[in-house]
Amino acid sequence: MKKRSFASCLYQSGLLVAVLTLFSFLVVPPVFAQYTPPQPTPSKRFYVDKKIFNPQTMQYVDNLNRDQYLFTPSQTVFFQLVVTNTGNDDLNNIDVTDQLPPQLSYVTGGSVNTDTKGGSANTDGKIHFSIDKLSPGSQSQPLLVEAKVNVDQGAIGIICPVNLAQAKTESLLDQDTSTFCIQQNIIKPIPPVKELPKTGAPLAAWSAVGLLPVGFRLRKFALNNSNDIDEQNHANYIWQVREFIKRGGELNE
Repeated sequence: MKKRSFASCLYQSGLLVAVLTLFSFLVVPPVFAQYTPPQPTPSKRFYVDKKIFNPQTMQYVDNLNRDQYLFTPSQTVFFQLVVTNTGNDDLNNIDVTDQLPPQLSYVTGGSVNTDTKGGSANTDGKIHFSIDKLSPGSQSQPLLVEAKVNVDQGAIGIICPVNLAQAKTESLLDQDTSTFCIQQNIIKPIPPVKELPKTGAPLAAWSAVGLLPVGFRLRKFALNNSNDIDEQNHANYIWQVREFIKRGGELNE
């Protein structure tokens, strides 16, 4: 019986190792490290959009210049605020403030801070809203503000105030404005009074003087009727606008 040489044994051992290695690759599935895609960094962003209601077009717009519409004293003005979350993280406890200009008085919407100095309640012109939570990509419900144009007997001409809205949460702050114009009272010059002759007024002048009380009463009656019509038209306008808003008109713009 012949003995196998050392080289032959080594060759056969190497061949066996190679076969076993190949078999392990074919039978045992390869193991790879699981890939985890990078997660986006939380980002908090938002913006506030402020609009004013145009009574002529019945739509909310960013601004109203003097050529588009002129408000008058005692007229009602409506504003709308919408906050949008443009980030990828939730926003909590958003404080929204609307700062009315001095030419407007608060009527309703949100909440106001009042003081009782001088025996009457006065607001500081700031109207507050609070949004508890706003998810990424979502908008708040429209926040509505109703105000009235103040009557300033000494003001003349056209002025264009600016209404400021701000929204803030944590260290984030955004603001937007709406400009509108008011036609103040126009005072017509009073014609000079003609002096009657010192020796006595002619018959026609006395007749005119005698008719003055009647003419004054007629003129006063006409003015009173005119004021009643203006108040009725204004009340109808307010009712129409409120009904329009209830039907979702604030989302037309």
